[in-house]
Amino acid sequence: VVDVFLKLNIYDITSETVQREVNRFAKDHAPKTTKSLYGFISSVLSAYRPNLRLKVKLPQTVIKQEYEPSEDDIKRILEAVKGTEYSIPFQLGVFGCRRGEICALDISDLTGNELRIHRSKVYLDGEWIVKETPKTDASNRTLYLPDSLVKEINEKGYIYKGYPAALYKAIQSTQKKLGIERFKFHALRSYFASYAHSMGIPDADILAIGGWETDIVMKKIYRKSMEKSKQESMSKYANLMIG
Repeated sequence: VVDVFLKLNIYDITSETVQREVNRFAKDHAPKTTKSLYGFISSVLSAYRPNLRLKVKLPQTVIKQEYEPSEDDIKRILEAVKGTEYSIPFQLGVFGCRRGEICALDISDLTGNELRIHRSKVYLDGEWIVKETPKTDASNRTLYLPDSLVKEINEKGYIYKGYPAALYKAIQSTQKKLGIERFKFHALRSYFASYAHSMGIPDADILAIGGWETDIVMKKIYRKSMEKSKQESMSKYANLMIG
């Protein structure tokens, strides 16, 4: 079938023939790959037939809904890693820190209860290096840590000596051990935004604590959380009234 399209005279190609080829290709390929194919076809046609106006319907990209951890999930994970090298970085994740920020921290960044976030560990040219600047200007910030976490850091004498990839693997293995649905380490940061918002903390403060440059991503996070909460409430209501 593909040979039929390839053998067409370029002046015989229409929106209909392109649509048929796109539909055929989409049966065995992801929407993103199909769109790439269409992009190639349309760019070739625009070069040789600039007056041709294609009208083609492309497959919709399926947005993967990632699991959002509950408060119980977070508490179980933090309890499971107590006393391990992951206790401190996991707690910092719940305080809105990124993996790269955590891995770049030094105990000298802690003064009293204040932790200064001002560097990031990144993978560059085949090796992990510490950049003396954070991800964005807004990422340069100071967090206020609870006494319990400050005590834990001081007793250990350091914050974390591993790499970002190790934190990813550690949270995955902990989830498997506890039977918790998998989610990324970054979801701890998202949980922070959702939980802080539910507590009534002003958006400007959440933005500053989490180091977001704009509130677009931050608000998207807790809107998803609010939508989930709304669906759970509706389900509970339906079961009480009808079930």
